Amino acid sequence: MLHSALIGLGSNLGDSFTLLGEAIERLATDARIEVVEVSGWIESLPIGGPSGQSAFINGAAKLATDLSAAELLAELHSVENLLGRSREVDWGPRTIDLDLLLFGQEIIATPALVVPHPRMAVRSFVLAPATEVAGDWLHPWIGSPLGELWKTWRDGVDAVGLVGDAATRTSLRVLVTEVFPALQTAVAAGSVADCELELIAVSQPLVEIAKPRLTICARHNDAIGLPTLCVDLADTTMSRRDVAAALIDAWPSLGESGGSA
Repeated sequence: MLHSALIGLGSNLGDSFTLLGEAIERLATDARIEVVEVSGWIESLPIGGPSGQSAFINGAAKLATDLSAAELLAELHSVENLLGRSREVDWGPRTIDLDLLLFGQEIIATPALVVPHPRMAVRSFVLAPATEVAGDWLHPWIGSPLGELWKTWRDGVDAVGLVGDAATRTSLRVLVTEVFPALQTAVAAGSVADCELELIAVSQPLVEIAKPRLTICARHNDAIGLPTLCVDLADTTMSRRDVAAALIDAWPSLGESGGSA
């Protein structure tokens, strides 16, 4: 059975353009993989991880394969290893990074593999090239096409939305405002797509409920069709890091205000 897959590519060590091109070539020479379309390359600033990293070169590629998701992931790791990928530092610099973003409409959650990629909907350097090659593909648990997610991420209201029941929203508000203490006021509350939603303004006051650029929830089934980060309220260390990275990517000026991961 032939499967459609979407991968993200990145590099910020060595000759990045050459390494990215070689990664595509190695995948294309595998008889079990067809490289259907490759996006253009974009430059992005590092988000999270150690300070002092060089800018990344990022892109995306649409594949067709008769491999399973786990087999394709193993092949991506094999190519990374051949091109000198090191995993000594989490979110650190790398010669090559190949992420399995989507595998058809499958939702996979195992210790070795999570698909859709858990942060793809809140990373501009993923959404922009992904939209170029697969803008009409639906994000399986958010339920919106990648192109719509990218448009909202790029053009949406300057607010972060907290989704869930009252207790969940309170926990999420505490988490967000611990990361960025300046974001302390819930400025609106109401309903979007039949979900309870609370907005926290980022750059200017809001007077009514609107679709925020970024939403944060604690359960995948609370997604409301907008760029959404799902955090684990039981794992505050990882969730603080994820929230900080998502907010800084959406609003780079927040990084200057001393957010704490």
